[in-house]
Amino acid sequence: MPTVKSLRSHAISHSLFSPTTLKSAVERLKFVQADPIRSPARAQDLILRQRVENYRAGDLERHYPNLNIG
Repeated sequence: MPTVKSLRSHAISHSLFSPTTLKSAVERLKFVQADPIRSPARAQDLILRQRVENYRAGDLERHYPNLNIG
């Protein structure tokens, strides 16, 4: 039976990754929930800030139409 430590390690290794491009991050995550509430920040900005190099709040909305994600 897996331990909490091994499950945590697995979850982290499969959800966190080095900063990359916005397109690569969205493709790897498969989806990012858009959140209209900014408390403390919108969910998509919190998720992508740690995964996309030089990400700024609102980048997903600005660039999504041009990402050509399937």
